[in-house]
Amino acid sequence: MQRGRAAGSAARRRQLRPSASAVALVASCLSGLALSVLASSQVLAVDLAALALGLAGVIGATTALLRPKALTRSMSGPILAWLAFMGWALVSALASGRGWSAFVGEPTNLWGLLSLAAATAVAATAASWSEEVGAVLSAVAPAVIVVELAIVFSQAATGQPIRGSLPNSTYLGELVVLLVPFVGLRSDRTRSKAADALAVGAIAAVAASSARVATLSLLAWFVAERVWRRARTARERYAAAAVAAAVAVGGAMVFARDEIAATFAASTWTERLLMWSDAWRAMLARPVVGYGPDGFIGAGASVSTVERMQQGPVLLYHLYGTADPHNVVVWVGVSAGVVGLSLVVLTLVHVVRRWRENAEHSEQSKAAVWALCMTAATLLTAPAAMQIAPILGLVLGLSLSGARGAGEHGHPNVVKWAPAVLGVMSAALVASMLLRIPFEEPSQSRSPRLAHAALRAAEAARLDPYLWYLASQHLGWAVRAGTASFDERPDLRAAENAAALDRRNPFFALEVARTLAFYGAAGSEVDAAYAEVFRRWPAFPLAHAERAYWLAKSGRVREAARELAMARLCSGECADVEAAIRAAERALQE
Repeated sequence: MQRGRAAGSAARRRQLRPSASAVALVASCLSGLALSVLASSQVLAVDLAALALGLAGVIGATTALLRPKALTRSMSGPILAWLAFMGWALVSALASGRGWSAFVGEPTNLWGLLSLAAATAVAATAASWSEEVGAVLSAVAPAVIVVELAIVFSQAATGQPIRGSLPNSTYLGELVVLLVPFVGLRSDRTRSKAADALAVGAIAAVAASSARVATLSLLAWFVAERVWRRARTARERYAAAAVAAAVAVGGAMVFARDEIAATFAASTWTERLLMWSDAWRAMLARPVVGYGPDGFIGAGASVSTVERMQQGPVLLYHLYGTADPHNVVVWVGVSAGVVGLSLVVLTLVHVVRRWRENAEHSEQSKAAVWALCMTAATLLTAPAAMQIAPILGLVLGLSLSGARGAGEHGHPNVVKWAPAVLGVMSAALVASMLLRIPFEEPSQSRSPRLAHAALRAAEAARLDPYLWYLASQHLGWAVRAGTASFDERPDLRAAENAAALDRRNPFFALEVARTLAFYGAAGSEVDAAYAEVFRRWPAFPLAHAERAYWLAKSGRVREAARELAMARLCSGECADVEAAIRAAERALQE
């Protein structure tokens, strides 16, 4: 009976021909992985992944508009709760003081309001067209896993850090736990033994990359879904489970034993504890509206004071580094306050209820639920990679699919206009990335010929502080090269625009102070600029070191010594800080 049922199911899958829109949606969601490989830096890779997410959101929203399909009443709960969160996130963005940064997100993270909207469009479309989208995803998942395993094998063979196609081992774990449950669902494409081999290989690869939570989650899934359900005898069950566990332990000990051993050291968790501590202090400072989506840099920096730095280590934020608190619950709390966090919890309650209402889950729905639960566990100690954001949206939508009650009820009125709004927001994300991407990575070799184009792009966008910041970097190099006017100070105006548009980012304010000092502005102007920097980040060690250098050059030795002492409190933690400290020391000795 079971064999006949499986054969019938396989026949139905073979007969299903997904539409071009379903293929395009899945392809755009996966394109972020391929584009990342082409990027020359992590920040550019994230930009390209956000571009892929925006395109996926546009495709999803367009599909929902051109191919309307009724959602069931059981879908109304999670959709309405999530739209309520999106509305509150908009309030948080407008009240954050970060301007467009809250809509686009911070560099190397980019989980702003627009990204949330694009992922929502993907999820809603995947839920409405789950049969087609699920068929495409389960067809391509084995190929993606094979490619990731090949990259991991080549990295291991050449002694490189094992990260797959992503810049971080944990991101590889997030990708794998999202896709592996879909491997083997298409029996006409991937045979059972091949699916098991891919799953075991994935467990070994994730373990070898030191993605510990993802490895444990994968082991739990493999034992519960691939071993316990299919093994005919208890002996087969325990033997297969033991083999999977041995593979995981072997991969971890051979390739990641140093990181695994370090897990038991207190220092391993220091940075995360500092992140969570800063996030907690920031939430207490703005408990209702938060700091806007992806607002951890502005939030954490504002509560990182000199007094705290004197008591012990503080977290060193970086424009191209720490932009996320490494915990999805904390991220929501910092971004949207307790109101936003409550709405997310309400959404999750509705999602779980939706899962339970479908008593007879399809294999596809069960795979999606497993994938989401494993990802949620991983995101409790790690940031969400932009490269997996669209795939996360796909899987979330597939987890909400189910035939029960389908087509009985139409969209709630409030949902009817949502695809158009989400499509516009997704298109805004695409436009923003297209403007940014050509001007990432300012340098002495690139900037003189790109400076004026960067300025025109910033003037066209007007509201994007990060694009103004990039323009100031390019223009600064152009001024030094003599291809931009020293007297007109275009880099200073661009830096001031960036700092004014985002009133929380300390790096934009520091660029203003640096540029004023470069042009030899009056001491009162430079002092006021540094005062604004320290309002945004009181314990900014790099700013303290650079101000110490400027004060020493200005003959204000005592003030320079005090600034240098504060910078030294973070000595040894950052190469840029160390270089600035050495420069200030030399200036004091002259």
